[in-house]
Amino acid sequence: MWSLKIKIILLSVVPLICVTALIASLVFKQSSTLAKQQLKLIKTNIMHSKTLELQNHIAQAFASIRNIYEPASANDQYAKQQVRDILTRLRFSENGYFFAYTLDGLNLVHPILPELVGENLWNYQDAEGTMLIQDLITQAKAGGGFSHYLWEKPSTGKRVKKLAYVVLLDKWQWMLGTGVYLDDVDAELARIKLQTEQNIDHNFIWLFIVTSISGIVIALLGTSLNISEHKLADKKLKALTQRIIDSQEQERQRVSRELHDGINQLLVSIKYRLESATECSNTPTTISVSLHQGLHTINQAIGEIRRISKDLHPSVLDDLGLGAALTSLCQEFEQRTAIDVFFECDINAIHIPAMVQTTLYRITQEALQNIEKHAAADTVDILLTHRKQQLQMSIRDNGCGFEIENKSTQANFKQFNRGPEFASSGLGLRNIFERISHIDGQVSIHSQLAKGTQITIKLPLQKCSTFSQIPLEQIT
Repeated sequence: MWSLKIKIILLSVVPLICVTALIASLVFKQSSTLAKQQLKLIKTNIMHSKTLELQNHIAQAFASIRNIYEPASANDQYAKQQVRDILTRLRFSENGYFFAYTLDGLNLVHPILPELVGENLWNYQDAEGTMLIQDLITQAKAGGGFSHYLWEKPSTGKRVKKLAYVVLLDKWQWMLGTGVYLDDVDAELARIKLQTEQNIDHNFIWLFIVTSISGIVIALLGTSLNISEHKLADKKLKALTQRIIDSQEQERQRVSRELHDGINQLLVSIKYRLESATECSNTPTTISVSLHQGLHTINQAIGEIRRISKDLHPSVLDDLGLGAALTSLCQEFEQRTAIDVFFECDINAIHIPAMVQTTLYRITQEALQNIEKHAAADTVDILLTHRKQQLQMSIRDNGCGFEIENKSTQANFKQFNRGPEFASSGLGLRNIFERISHIDGQVSIHSQLAKGTQITIKLPLQKCSTFSQIPLEQIT
């Protein structure tokens, strides 16, 4: 009898421990990979913004001296002194200033360290041995460029990493430049990394706690078993296992749908923007390499995310509301695809629960993605209105359309699954129908070849008000 109980406990606890260990290792591996990719992408974006910031500052500085520099001759000492005075006064932040050198290393302007003015710093090295003045002059001669080195930050007095951008004033053979300090970038990346590691640690702690509690409960249940209860317990265990499997399948389906509508859309949008940036002929080599690395990382992330299941609630709805969120979505879609989007909305006077707002936002997002991929349209009309106690949304395009046996199909999710007219439809339309079915709405699709497609969604406002009191887990 005791041997049988031990076997039952082992058969329950050992698989639990093995599966938990496997899940923990997979979670740790995926979390570490995603964290590294996130840090790499964030650093790339921050450095890109820094380079653009420096280029803008140099352009502003040159605009300040253009009226003096351009009409002056190569030996106009008075004009040179005026330019030096202007550059000495120019500042764009507490630690932001401009400097100038002759091409043989003679310092002409340095508002933070005026004692350097008139000194030849050709052979000056930073703490890492970088011949920074020579490197800056080389970049200037090459038509302008960026350089990294260590320099004292005025606000702290500490030597930190600095990114400088320099150009050549060819007429006077001057190097003009400015820079930004990167200690805040390193600090922000370190903070993000620490936060990510803490989140991973918390997940492992909770996983350990849940596993421990589960093991203890199983052990206690196992010790209380006897021969007469074994068959009943086995039957209940099978039922529980089947219930867990069914719940897992349902959860995977829900998460897959939410993932397709949300994070994947954002990553694809980022990918399109990065691809557009890489096609620019005047993109510096260092930035182009970083963009290609970012594209590679995005492609990897998309591939990974398509296998996972969950979508985050769009924060734009919380910050701006449904009308403003859809306006922003349409503007972004229009800028990215060059497809004209006309959006009208008159729902500001009514209250719509957050869940319904999220559903309508995601449906619009899904429809626009389908139009971009398949419709070959150049115009989209979106109307969101309420009339006669009914919320109504219409999304219409002038694209190629598709054939539907039932020209006006008012569908719920079950009809959509078994309807022959949708047998070849992809995940996009399926998501739209499934989302609307959760809030008891109605969907009708009208489409004709070469004449476009219209999706109409109707939802009674009385039903909308009831969703705010229903837990999200019961309706998603």
